[in-house]
Order: sequence, then C-alpha cells, then structure tokens
Amino acid sequence: KKKHENDKIAEDKLNVLVKDQDTKQDIVNATVTLFTEKNKNGVQLKIHEDKKEIYGLSKYPEEEFEILAQKKGYKDSTVIISKNSNEFKTKSTIVVYLKSLNQLHSIYNERIYFKFNEYKLTNNQKIALDKIAEFLLKNPKDKIEIGGHTDNIASKEFNVALSQKRSEEVFAYFRKKGIHENRMRKQAYWYSQPESDNQTEEGRRKNRRVNFRKLE
Repeated sequence: KKKHENDKIAEDKLNVLVKDQDTKQDIVNATVTLFTEKNKNGVQLKIHEDKKEIYGLSKYPEEEFEILAQKKGYKDSTVIISKNSNEFKTKSTIVVYLKSLNQLHSIYNERIYFKFNEYKLTNNQKIALDKIAEFLLKNPKDKIEIGGHTDNIASKEFNVALSQKRSEEVFAYFRKKGIHENRMRKQAYWYSQPESDNQTEEGRRKNRRVNFRKLE
C-alpha cells in the first residue's frame, strides 16, 4: 500500500533556521527548543555538523508543537505549529526570526511577575504598567504584543487558559489608560517560552509572567 505523502514527511527530520528579522541573515549558535504537550521541559535541537545555521530534530513531531529560539542580544521568539495549520507536516524547514535588542526601547524588556495560579493585577504591577502605557501614549506608532506565560505545573490546557487571563488583564488595563485595542495583541504562551529553569521554584517564579514584544 502506497504511503500518504504526509507519512513520508513525518519520517523526515525537522530543520529550523534562525534569522535576524531586519537583515535576514542566519543566526548561528542560538538555542532552539521544541515543546509539545507531552514534553513540558522541551527538547533542544542539535546544530548541524556541517551547516551551523541549521538546527535539527531527527524526527518530525507527531503532535502540534512550538519552537522557541533564543540568542543573547535578541528578543526571544516562538513559532506555533498547530495541527490545524497548513504548515503541520507539510514543511520540514521552519524559519524563526529574532529582533535585535539594540533596536528596541528598554520598555520592551519589562516583566510583570505573578504568584502561582494568579492573574489579577496588584497595585505594584499597575505602577509598572503605567510606565509602559505612558511610553505607548507618547509613541502612537508602536504596536505591542502582550504575552502571557506560566510555569509548567498542571496541564497545557490549564496553563493556556491561565496565560490568556494574564495577557487579558494587562490588555484591559492598557485600554483603561487610553491605548487603542488595535495597537495591542494578546498572546497565550503557557509554558512554551520559559526564561528560567522550571525544575526549581525560583525558575518557576520567573516564568510566571507577562512580557512585551514590539509588533512590526
């Protein structure tokens, strides 16, 4: 019986290219991690022996996944490949673009941290958000992504909902401060973009956050 084309692709390895968003040049020696619902801690892709700009996985994932690319001096970036997307099992090479931090205002490096399983904003968090809102009001051309994140305790479904609530709380607060909704995008990243080790309590504390990304 002849195999379906997707079956053949699924047997091929997954390749990832990481590029500078502005120059489109390859970025070498980045850290590329693949996350699935079954693998909360992620699998780091290996650098190709001959082509240092290629990061590979020996087999294409059988379930939807997310690719996190990180490089010092650049803003982290994630590509989400869901089962419903046209790219799932039809593209063996995925490109992730990173934005240089040198070209970003420091406001985009701000973090709003949350206690376990919480999403309501405290007064101290609102004070920090006021500074970001003030910047956005002074720079009306800037558009921003509000990314909600969690640690890896509990299921993906639970953490998707929790990270969504965190991003929605910040979104609603910015709306009250006069930022138009068309300038903002909410994004739930659950535990697919850890900034620290989820194996420790201190690491999990740093991962329960909202952070920001400038949209082009």
